[in-house]
Amino acid sequence: MRIVPVQSEAIKAQYGHGLSLTQYNKIMKVFWLFLSIAFATPHRQVTFVGHQVLRILVNSEEQLALVKSLKELKHLKLNFWKAPERTDLPIEIRVPRKHAHTVKSFLESNGITYSVMIKNLQSLADEEHVRMLFSDQRNGTNGFDYRSYHNLKEIYTWMKNLQNENPHIATLAKEATEALSSLYGTQYTYGSIIELMHESSGNSIDWSYNQGIKYAFAFEMRDEGQYGFRLPRSQIIPTAEETWLGIKKIMEHASNRLP
Repeated sequence: MRIVPVQSEAIKAQYGHGLSLTQYNKIMKVFWLFLSIAFATPHRQVTFVGHQVLRILVNSEEQLALVKSLKELKHLKLNFWKAPERTDLPIEIRVPRKHAHTVKSFLESNGITYSVMIKNLQSLADEEHVRMLFSDQRNGTNGFDYRSYHNLKEIYTWMKNLQNENPHIATLAKEATEALSSLYGTQYTYGSIIELMHESSGNSIDWSYNQGIKYAFAFEMRDEGQYGFRLPRSQIIPTAEETWLGIKKIMEHASNRLP
């Protein structure tokens, strides 16, 4: 859970937690692939039979430029899962079956190393589709299969169940935000990090939940972007004072519920 200053009216005070960022990234890795299948027109079903994913390693700027040139060949219909950015980073490309030989020959002729990560993408898609069909959420969040991909309806249902099962966390965040705003009128909102800010990996909140710590929050303090990380000295004390009120509210809540 993260508490941040309000940056726009579009940011809503919603709560949703459960997936670690590692799990979230894994789900999103191939999520758009399934969306393209789900929203295909009735007259043309999108399939990936024979499509391969190649992992490419370059050892020079020249080889990097050659791989980048493939992006300009629109008729190949390549999909870069990992873009060619630096010589020390791998490149991943989804290649349609009818162009696999062409792309491989191009790489081989230029001495560029590659390996086949996924031999038939459709097999992977079919396997995950079966998992989606048999996913069970009848027992709320306990029935959610974190090892499988899910459609948007299932994910939103899971988020709703999670909020219903843990109303005290959302209530606590709301109370802490109100306490924080009461001193100087600074407007804050609350919610999950991904909803309010952005993805981040290796954060202490995920680690805390993993360790069984019930109340895990992060505060994103002043300001709203005008000064960035160069907050004027005149705001140091007011920021500390109002933030302390929010922390105090969380501490009181936790203390009153200790066994």
